[in-house]
Amino acid sequence: MTSKMALSGYVLVPATEAQDLIATEREWAEWGQPLLTQDQFITREKTVLGSTDFSVTRRQRWVLVPADDTTTLDFLSACETYRRPILVKRPGKDEVERSLSYSVCSVFVPESKRRNGYAAKMMTLLQHKLNPKAEVPKLVDEQEGDKVEGSGALMVKLDEGAEGEFKDGGKYGGNATCSFLYSDIGEYYLQFGWKVVGNRHVEWKPLEEQGDSFALPDDAKWLTAEQLNELGRIDRQHLLSQLHQATAGHDDKAIRFCVDDPEATSWRWLIKRSNFYATTLLPESAPKPIYFGLMLPSKNGDKKDASYAVWMFDFIERKVALLRLRYSSPTAFAQLVGAVRQQAAKFEMKKCVAWNVDLAGLGINLTSEDQDKLDKGERVERFKKELHDGAVVERSGKSASLPALSWYGDKEKGERIEWVCNEYGWWC
Repeated sequence: MTSKMALSGYVLVPATEAQDLIATEREWAEWGQPLLTQDQFITREKTVLGSTDFSVTRRQRWVLVPADDTTTLDFLSACETYRRPILVKRPGKDEVERSLSYSVCSVFVPESKRRNGYAAKMMTLLQHKLNPKAEVPKLVDEQEGDKVEGSGALMVKLDEGAEGEFKDGGKYGGNATCSFLYSDIGEYYLQFGWKVVGNRHVEWKPLEEQGDSFALPDDAKWLTAEQLNELGRIDRQHLLSQLHQATAGHDDKAIRFCVDDPEATSWRWLIKRSNFYATTLLPESAPKPIYFGLMLPSKNGDKKDASYAVWMFDFIERKVALLRLRYSSPTAFAQLVGAVRQQAAKFEMKKCVAWNVDLAGLGINLTSEDQDKLDKGERVERFKKELHDGAVVERSGKSASLPALSWYGDKEKGERIEWVCNEYGWWC
């Protein structure tokens, strides 16, 4: 852990408009070229994404600067955070509550300033900004033996806080229950309090033709990006039900949470981001995706029991990423997966991936031998029938987008933290 002495002389501050633009220009060399020109990259960030409801209401750029020159354009490093409401279910409580999390992304130190410890300083100071106790917390698994009270994390009843973002004046940082990021540099962020959790996915090849087992029911509904708001509200009801059911009837010591996004702002932001590449990289005459969601209504007519999938097309890695996959039966799973794989084939993608699929819901139980294979970086392919030709993979190392969680909120001794619906839809 970085000492306070080592942090003296540096501060982490919200970027000015000029600093924010320079940070974007710097990132182009790492994440934009050669596919995008610098002007295209800036257009994507500032015009296409910067105007979305997700960015306008939730985004903050941070810059690490000398304490005596906070507006310098020669800042040392930068990152972004997105303020995200979450739903929290605590053991022994009947009600689900609402709280705040922050997702961290775009952590970047320019080549000329690397190997000076600036990233470490920035991530330590970011924890101080986000954590109500202004410190780097213990890792989530190391907190199980601790009791934390008076954390300062903002918590409201479920029906409060929808207006004016928790009625806290839009305070940014210092009020969170947790934060998370997606690491492309292994477990580097472990030293700053972010623990990798849930780095498993299922992977499929595209499907040229659907067989009878994948045939969709007549009332299946294909959804455009603009229609995902409805699905976001349905998903919220399902998540509330899931949070309640998981702890009913037995002694469960888990504090369970999930990201709360009933207007599908994150899904629509990710799709808009990927669509920019479609219109920029593909010929004008090339077919472009129209649908990004599919809903299969439930037989009982209750919307919260519907099965559905939401996805985006990654035109850089040539993959379809399932942002959300919820199914009520193995049959619904087969239909959704088959439809997505066919979309992948239609637009010449190389694979489909879905994070943290509910394997138990398909009757799949991984053995210790399976886990040993996954730990070695090997694919588990013996469930092809249940997964309809899918393979189970556990990501590790660089460029793996490893979800990493940091917890700040109150907890009782012995309680563990469980992230429900840790899926691709919250990546940034």
